Amino acid sequence: MTRANPTRLLQDVETEEVIHVLTPKVRRHRQPFTMVFCDALLALLCTEGRRHPDDTGLTLVHVRVLLYLLASAEYENRLERFVIEIADDLKHDRSTVSKALDLLEERELIRRTPNGHGRPFIIDIHPALAFRGKAGQRAAVLHECWADVRMPAALIWTPRP
Repeated sequence: MTRANPTRLLQDVETEEVIHVLTPKVRRHRQPFTMVFCDALLALLCTEGRRHPDDTGLTLVHVRVLLYLLASAEYENRLERFVIEIADDLKHDRSTVSKALDLLEERELIRRTPNGHGRPFIIDIHPALAFRGKAGQRAAVLHECWADVRMPAALIWTPRP
């Protein structure tokens, strides 16, 4: 029995991090792409996004918004969305989604850039969580767009047993 979307484990040459690579057979873009899920995403879920023991964890709303962004991300982890679009898709209030985006940005998991008045935000997702693009693009995006935040604190901290 073969799986339609095989997952492979690879090691990132730059960071030496083990990453999980999923290459779907269905083409949704003009070029084939790879979605890379990193161990940092597992760490984020295990620590509930805490940066230190006294920090508050991510709530279900925060995780839902983050997973929505990951699922909606286009090439190089970028997407354009109005807050109201996200709120409608997730069946939440606009203010709830806006606060969730604020917290995700504070934890350095995403970055929002205004795209002009009356235009959607440009949202970039940190490539340490997951990455949609070609294999060599991840290192370039980390270097060019996230050089000041190599690894968000929410992805590094591990609780003591």
